[in-house]
Amino acid sequence: MVAVATVVVAIPVVVVLVVVTVAVVALAVISKQPSLSAIAPY
Repeated sequence: MVAVATVVVAIPVVVVLVVVTVAVVALAVISKQPSLSAIAPY
C-alpha cells in the first residue's frame, strides 16, 4: 500500500512540475518574440 500512496502523491507533483516548466518556457518564448510581446507586455 506504500507504493500506491507514493504514486498517488507523486502524480500531482509531476503534473505541477510539468505545468510550471511549460509556463516558464512559454513566458521565455513570448518575451523573446516582439510580435507576441503585445499579448503579454510583462
